[in-house]
Amino acid sequence: MLTVKKYANGKLYDTLNKEYITKEQVTDMIKSKKKFKVVLSSTGKDVTKSVMAQLTPAPSKKKETPLRPENIKKWIGTQVDKRLNKILEVMNLANKEQIVKLNGSLKKLAQKVDELEKIQAQHIAKAQKTQAKQAARPEPALEADAERMETSVSSQNA
Repeated sequence: MLTVKKYANGKLYDTLNKEYITKEQVTDMIKSKKKFKVVLSSTGKDVTKSVMAQLTPAPSKKKETPLRPENIKKWIGTQVDKRLNKILEVMNLANKEQIVKLNGSLKKLAQKVDELEKIQAQHIAKAQKTQAKQAARPEPALEADAERMETSVSSQNA
């Protein structure tokens, strides 16, 4: 069995051939199923498993989806949307999401304006009622003047 020493700087040394080897060479040894062990040069501790774990790629967990027409359509749609958004951004034009957001804001603003108009109409109606009440009531000073005029006219006639 081949022994490979691993040094603190990460270099690997083949003790059989008396030469340094690369990680790619160790990867090739793993692929060709050669028997070897890796030990730390300072302690002699076996670190073969950790070195092999670093050098062999982890199996991919992501499943490849088959090329189905609906997947292709979805992918094309996504790509077209991305490109259109980039073009609109460069042209300084609003994209679909921005327009939808703006429409929502405009609806909220229209509702607020309607509410304020209703409140204003109520205030105007109250003010008009108050003015109508005040106009219907004679002012006390005018009543006193009218009485004085009546008394002066009746005293002149007498």
